[in-house]
Amino acid sequence: MSGEKTELPTEKKKEDSKKKGQVAVSKDVLTLFRLTFIYMLLFSVMVHYFNGFLELIDSTIAAGFSRKFTLNSEISNLAINLFLEIVMPIVAVAVLVGIVGTWAQTGLVIAPEAAMPSFKKLNPIPTIKNMFSKKSLVQLVISVVKSILLAVVIYYVAIFNLQDIVYSYRAGLDVMLTLMWDLLQQAVTIILGLFISLSAIDWIATYFDHLKQMRMSKNEVKDENKEIHGNPEVKRYIKQGHRRLLNASLQRVPNAKVVVTNPTHLAVALDYEPGVHDLPYVLAIGADEDAKLIRELAAKHKIPVVENVRLARMIYSDCDEDEYIQRPHLELAAAVFKLVFSLSKPRN
Repeated sequence: MSGEKTELPTEKKKEDSKKKGQVAVSKDVLTLFRLTFIYMLLFSVMVHYFNGFLELIDSTIAAGFSRKFTLNSEISNLAINLFLEIVMPIVAVAVLVGIVGTWAQTGLVIAPEAAMPSFKKLNPIPTIKNMFSKKSLVQLVISVVKSILLAVVIYYVAIFNLQDIVYSYRAGLDVMLTLMWDLLQQAVTIILGLFISLSAIDWIATYFDHLKQMRMSKNEVKDENKEIHGNPEVKRYIKQGHRRLLNASLQRVPNAKVVVTNPTHLAVALDYEPGVHDLPYVLAIGADEDAKLIRELAAKHKIPVVENVRLARMIYSDCDEDEYIQRPHLELAAAVFKLVFSLSKPRN
């Protein structure tokens, strides 16, 4: 049936959807990008964070041994500064990577229509349908698999290093924190490697689900072609009308005294009978294929063909068929007809 959406989306359909902000974006890919870059950030500055954390602990412990323990301004400033130094870069990286990750998946998208308020967005029915769609089912399965993999990785990293974890407290706080950081690195590296595969699956599922949503019916494709290229019936009617007008023009070419050419792109058939026409009269004008037909008729009926680029262009631009040439054309036209009449005079 023509109403079934069985056709792949056209380029125009894709562009229109893009303008509305309807693009295929995998949230799992964005999450993977964020985790990867945040991990790289933490890895590169962890020594600085580690030293700041130790300084905060030392200051807190030292204050705790005082007779009257108070959370003085020095400890508060250390805690606040350490918090901001850790959180602010992570937030900045998360936002920047989110923008870059979206751009990498969709390209530059400017969709003011998507930001406009609409009552359709308040309709709960589409949201409920999306909750039970195949896409939501795939995302749920991927989320469950991620949770299982995360638990398994953390469990095995902890089991394989259980002895070091148990006895690390004897070596001091700095050694314990260093060990925890090393174990975290191991776990994150393994998890990121596994999540890459899951993110690829989610991106493929998101892309094909987006294509499915954009599918078009045969009627929609036909209507779009009409919108872009015009209605075939109207184009056929215009073409037939042009052919009728051309045939009428070509029928007048044998009555011309001269055909002025460009020499190949334009052809103008002119008539001039002193006493009949006050000025040269335009019988036919043609460009490209029409000009070729006029030249062929001129050759068939032995009508002189004169190349005059400037006059041909001026008449083509300024005049229509069945009207006299204009005053600016007279000098050039007079030279052409003088040449034609001189050639047609019998020689003694």
